[in-house]
Parts: sequence; C-alpha cells; structure tokens
Amino acid sequence: MERMVKKILVSLCMAAAILVGVSVNGTALSTAQAGYAQYYNGDSNYPLVYGHQGVAWYLDKSSIVVKKNDAEGNAFACNVITVNETGNISGSKTYWYYKVAGEDMGTAYSSPDGQNWQAFEVGSTFGYMQVLVKTFKIGWYAAFGYSYS
Repeated sequence: MERMVKKILVSLCMAAAILVGVSVNGTALSTAQAGYAQYYNGDSNYPLVYGHQGVAWYLDKSSIVVKKNDAEGNAFACNVITVNETGNISGSKTYWYYKVAGEDMGTAYSSPDGQNWQAFEVGSTFGYMQVLVKTFKIGWYAAFGYSYS
C-alpha cells in the first residue's frame, strides 16, 4: 500500500512539473507554452515570450532600444517575431513600453508607435494579454539588467 501511494505521489509531482514548467528568467510557463522551444532556432537572442495553438512569439533581444532611463521613468522599444507551426517567421511587430517612476508597479504603458500610450496591467493573466505582458517583463530585464517587480 505504501509503495502504491509513493508511486502515485511521484507521478503527480512529475505531471505537475511537466505542466507548469519554468522559463529561463524564473517565471512559470503556462501550460500553453510547454510545447514550444525556449529559443527560436536555439538562439538565446530570441527567447520565447508566449506560445499558443501552434503560434509562438519570440523577443528579438538585439532590437531592444532604451528610450528613457531616468528619474521620470523607463521606456524601451523592442521587436517580437511571430513563428508559425512550421517554424517559419510569419510576422514581426515593434512594441513600445513606458513605466512612469513612482506609479503603481501594477501598471505600465504600451504603444504601437511610441506616441499613443495605453495603460495595461503588468500582472494580467488573460491569454490575450500574454504577448504584451511577457514581452514587457522579459524586455525590461534585457533592457535594464534587473527583473521588473
């Protein structure tokens, strides 16, 4: 009986580890990301941002440009490539981010052009927000050298 319980516990722990996963920067991967390569073509310059239904988004770390890093706040821009299920790049997009110094850490701003800013919740867990949120967090670390928290 004790042996059976031990087997069940080990199996449950292994299943949980597979389902949860852990990314390179220490954040938990969602179940949706489990089947995607950590880096595009094995290149650490392209870490996985998010993966869902055969599509993956990878941050191009070499594209990061710090626009502001002072007492008023921090801003950066970066490119994200979209990779389809065959492994080919199917698109790219530039993301602009701005964090006002002294504001609530739960809010940051994004823009499609660096001019028209919209607030977003940094802690959002909604699927449709994950590319925006995770690009911000991974990009922040790459741009400024420390984790956003």
